[in-house]
Amino acid sequence: MDHLERLSKYSISSPNDISFLVINYTDDQFSRIYSKMEFVTAIRYVSEASKKFSIPVIYVNKEVSETTPLRSYINEKLEERTRFLPAMSAYDERFREGFIRYLPSSDKVIRVSGEDAFKSDDVRMALKNYGRRAVYICGFRTEVEVHITALSCLSNGYFPVVVSDATSTFSERSFYSALDSMSQVVEIIDTRDLIKLWGDIEQA
Repeated sequence: MDHLERLSKYSISSPNDISFLVINYTDDQFSRIYSKMEFVTAIRYVSEASKKFSIPVIYVNKEVSETTPLRSYINEKLEERTRFLPAMSAYDERFREGFIRYLPSSDKVIRVSGEDAFKSDDVRMALKNYGRRAVYICGFRTEVEVHITALSCLSNGYFPVVVSDATSTFSERSFYSALDSMSQVVEIIDTRDLIKLWGDIEQA
């Protein structure tokens, strides 16, 4: 059984069944990913699909101000991973223009204090109010916030589906390693799969 058949089996492929959860959608995060063109193309589809099919979108940004030893450790590991940052290209600004087109206003963003978006009461309440069975997860970074939140999604009673090309991180190696790990537990699709399910969507 492939992933699209599984989504259909559990009735989590229709736009009426899902909410989008978009993590860390910020200019700073975008500036440090390796797959800018792919991400912009994917998030365009996700954003336009959410409008066309009235799919609820929840935006969350991690904002941590604590200075505990654990947080220092996490930050140190983060800095180590930045050594894989790609070289900037002449196309980056053009891709950024596509990215900022879909930036949410600040009043639409839920602030969370850690890597797991489901630790936020506001996130859990928003999902409960929408009453959808599946959470389609996008955003940054694939190997940390996306990964942790996808696994937590299960224990909070939802079907997690990661839209792979609508996520990204510092390096291709980290990206694909995270997807492989997540695929053992949650469903991984991409926007080509969404096009098969919902059809292509003209950009507004």
